[in-house]
Amino acid sequence: LICGVLQQFGNFEGSLLPDIVSAAWQGTPAFGIVYEWVLEIEHDPGGSRLTPTAAPGTPAAPRNIYTATSTYTFFVDATTWLPLALEQSVVRSDTGSAGTTTIEFESELLERVDVDPNELDPRAQGFRTREEIGAANLDALTIPQPGWLGRQFDPGFGLPPLTLYSAEVRANPVRPEVVSITYSTTDDYRISSGRESNLEITLKTWPEAGWRQFMASLEEAGSQPGMAFVFAERCLERTTRTVNGRQVTILAGVDVRPSPDGRTALPTPTPLPGEQCPPRDTFMAEIDLGDGRIVTIDAPVSQWGPGGYFEEFDNPDALAALAAGIVQRNVGD
Repeated sequence: LICGVLQQFGNFEGSLLPDIVSAAWQGTPAFGIVYEWVLEIEHDPGGSRLTPTAAPGTPAAPRNIYTATSTYTFFVDATTWLPLALEQSVVRSDTGSAGTTTIEFESELLERVDVDPNELDPRAQGFRTREEIGAANLDALTIPQPGWLGRQFDPGFGLPPLTLYSAEVRANPVRPEVVSITYSTTDDYRISSGRESNLEITLKTWPEAGWRQFMASLEEAGSQPGMAFVFAERCLERTTRTVNGRQVTILAGVDVRPSPDGRTALPTPTPLPGEQCPPRDTFMAEIDLGDGRIVTIDAPVSQWGPGGYFEEFDNPDALAALAAGIVQRNVGD
């Protein structure tokens, strides 16, 4: 029962309360925990543009809006209360298309005396906290002296304390080697602040030439019709300050633009030449280590796009407070 409830998505505006129904799964009497959520999506196929300030009398651009309704049914054996299956279906209102995903569960009952106690111990089975996993990943890094904030960091200025969450080296043929270290607020902070998720920030240590190359590649990709680059040069603002003897550059970009009816559109293409840039609403920091390397501070890229869990750190003063704590890590720290 708990597993079924926990599989529900977060508290989205369109989420409905779960319902309990009589059901059967492959001939087995069962009951189903049914919940659904409805997401309204505005789609812009082909890269057509919505201009915030149309001339008087100009017809409003048609909006391509559809809803996606996801229904989840968690089947529980009505006799044993053991889980049987989880079934998800998604229906789009514009095409009527539907897709179904099914996960089936198998259960085995054992006599307690026949079970090794370690098999019921999460830590014996390899479970580790996020902090422990982050520290282990960091210890496995072989690249010396990436920029980091230590294993725990309190930025002050009313900002929440951070703890090491993950560390990794990313490399591929078209992207230079980058050390990526992510920090997260603690679960205690999340609970006390009433948030549904922890805040996260990511530090990346780049060869300076590699960072410039990466930014140029995003600039080129963002210039294509229908594409968006948050820190595109067209609307980018840079301010520089000195923090603990290092040069810190704050980049201010555009993540969202208003649509003609005043609603917020996520995320939208960079304005064309001649269009006015919207207010800058998202920020990142670029710190020169002075040894041919750059450290950047920004939001982790999540499935909801950049900045989904950044929030309180998404402003120049907060980024400067984080930059003040950056030191170069030695192996074993």
